[in-house]
Amino acid sequence: GLAVMGGGYNETSVVPNTEGLREVRVIANNFSAEYGRGQAVLSMSTRSGINDYHGQATYMLRNEFFNANTFANKNNNQPRAAFKVHDFGGAIGGRIIRDRLFFFSSYHALRHDRGSSSLMTVPTPLERQGNFSRTFIRDEAGQPVPAATFDPFNVIQLGPDLFRRVAVPNAIIPNPHPAALKAHSYYPDPNRTPDDAFNTNNFEAYVVQTVRRHNLSNRVDFLRGKHSLYASGGISWAEIVTPRPFGKSPFNGAPGSQSDKNPYIQLGDTIVVSPTTVVDVRYGLSRIHAKLVAGDKTGFTPELYDQFGVPRNLHPLMLFFGEAPNIHPNSAGIGSGGGSNWARLTGGMFNSKNEGQLNHSLTGSITKIRGRWTHKMGGEFRNLLSNYADPEQGSVNYPSEWHSVGNNFNFEYVTANGGVAGDTRTNAQRGINAARMLYGAGLYWIRPGLNVNPAFSQKYMAFYSQNDWRATTKLTLNLGLRWELQPGPTERFNRMSAYDLEAKSPFGTQGALAFVGVGGYSRNLWDTVYNNWGPRLGAAYQLDDRTVIRGGFGITYLPTSTGYFPSPVDYGA
Repeated sequence: GLAVMGGGYNETSVVPNTEGLREVRVIANNFSAEYGRGQAVLSMSTRSGINDYHGQATYMLRNEFFNANTFANKNNNQPRAAFKVHDFGGAIGGRIIRDRLFFFSSYHALRHDRGSSSLMTVPTPLERQGNFSRTFIRDEAGQPVPAATFDPFNVIQLGPDLFRRVAVPNAIIPNPHPAALKAHSYYPDPNRTPDDAFNTNNFEAYVVQTVRRHNLSNRVDFLRGKHSLYASGGISWAEIVTPRPFGKSPFNGAPGSQSDKNPYIQLGDTIVVSPTTVVDVRYGLSRIHAKLVAGDKTGFTPELYDQFGVPRNLHPLMLFFGEAPNIHPNSAGIGSGGGSNWARLTGGMFNSKNEGQLNHSLTGSITKIRGRWTHKMGGEFRNLLSNYADPEQGSVNYPSEWHSVGNNFNFEYVTANGGVAGDTRTNAQRGINAARMLYGAGLYWIRPGLNVNPAFSQKYMAFYSQNDWRATTKLTLNLGLRWELQPGPTERFNRMSAYDLEAKSPFGTQGALAFVGVGGYSRNLWDTVYNNWGPRLGAAYQLDDRTVIRGGFGITYLPTSTGYFPSPVDYGA
């Protein structure tokens, strides 16, 4: 058979329709040397047409009308959420030329709408303006106490490495930063009674997520003399769209979208050389196009950036000019309770993925039956070509959460470098996370992003010999050996580096960066290992008509030439 795995996460790129499957096997014991890269194999055989015409059609309906309400919904006095499923499809197969040429085709579609209610915390109208006089935080016992915030721009020095910020009267921030006021204006007003004194879950949102999927599978078989040729192909397309719980474009109204579009084609020929000898050759090509997008990617004008306090001379640093800022007031800080529990205002920093793969697979084998022995030997070659665009950044982030030792910038006692001093002991001294933006402290950061879009080639090859011996009418022995070669991936323009633990750094310490294709290093990300031998031993013994004992031993090598973290700078992490 042909592999249908991708090069990112060893993911499946092709899943045939149920009607198009002739057989599904899970091979987990007596593991044949024909298979590698795992401890078990899921083998799927697609269905062929025959001389007679056959077809079928299916339709499945689900609707919230037939569902009972959930316990959580009843507890919160919420109605049943929307739940609609329309799953339909069909298949048809038959002859094109009697006894010579056959076809089989199947199609399936899914339309699924799924409603969900969510509870989250949003600022009160007073809190949006920087007024925390009616906000409560948790003390060490979890009880509500009035919130306190400390001015990061009004500090008293108590020692060489100890400073004390002055408390703001009534926790009302004077002259809050205009950018924070602008951002907070996009929050909705609370619409439900909160669960506690900290305003937890004071907002309820209801959205309907839509799932759309289309799957087309086709196969054509042609019989000519000793040859049995086949060609199969199809496409799988799916998209999941999740609306935001609140907001409007171009700031925070765009829904999230996750989609795949995966076409494939396979060609094969099985040649019956003699009654005891069969040759099989197959080639497959599959493509994976995966996208993950969230947040408003366009429509943010220079004037809007002005209102968020971003100078125009910094606009060229943005990877995607026009994308809405990524704002999460509660992302940095040690506050507890009200004002430190707000929901994210926008998202999208890690949701600009556009990944494409083109995967080649070639296999060949020869099978020889000799008395009680069945010998099979063959090999396979794969080349997984992967292109990843995942910048992990858009325009600007609020607050500057990753490159800051200032925490929420309004706790009471602070060290000289901006860290939390040991005298900050109680929750009342830890400040309010959302107050950071209102002070304008550590307001934003612009990350140029990971603008390298790698083009990987991940090769794999293997050769094997599998020999099955029916020793007696009850005992069968399986003897196999597989050799695998998994070179380190290469990148089209050598934009990769690894770490050589044996080399010396420029400072004389052990270990140094190794740049591929430079200084005697190959273009591979790591050195190729040539001794991946995998023996396979198995046995099956039939005790009686109803009982068979099976056992086996084997060494397998998991994929090492695949692996992709969410960015172009990490491989296999």
